[in-house]
Amino acid sequence: MTTRGLLIAARILLGSVFFLSGILKLLSPDAASGLILHLFPVTPTLAKTLTVILSVLEIAAGAMLVLKKSVPIAAMFSTAFLLASIFVGVATLSDPVSCGCFGALTDSKTDEFFLLRNAFLFLISMVVLRSSLPDRIDTESAHAPPLA
Repeated sequence: MTTRGLLIAARILLGSVFFLSGILKLLSPDAASGLILHLFPVTPTLAKTLTVILSVLEIAAGAMLVLKKSVPIAAMFSTAFLLASIFVGVATLSDPVSCGCFGALTDSKTDEFFLLRNAFLFLISMVVLRSSLPDRIDTESAHAPPLA
């Protein structure tokens, strides 16, 4: 498989995971909002609302990645989301809690597997992000003209 083929596969894999995760969270927001309730002092209603918002963002980012629309934006979101997930995983590693990552479909916990899965997806996301950016950013136009 060529490098281009691997990049396409990585983008589609990442997009599919985000799309599926978002859909499954929307189907069972109670399962997914438990982690928010565990981490933050919010009401169950607010936790559920935040879960729905994050799920919609995941679905949008996943669809954008799969359909190759605004890939840099979707890849920045997925990278930030996965980095935040890794921080959550590290913070809860000594006392793993249910993450609701895929709604009620699986009973995933914030354990070592959670960290490995999210680290792997984070690396894929970084590759997708880097491949979606231009090779060279024009820094000439960013400089102020020299003073006389």
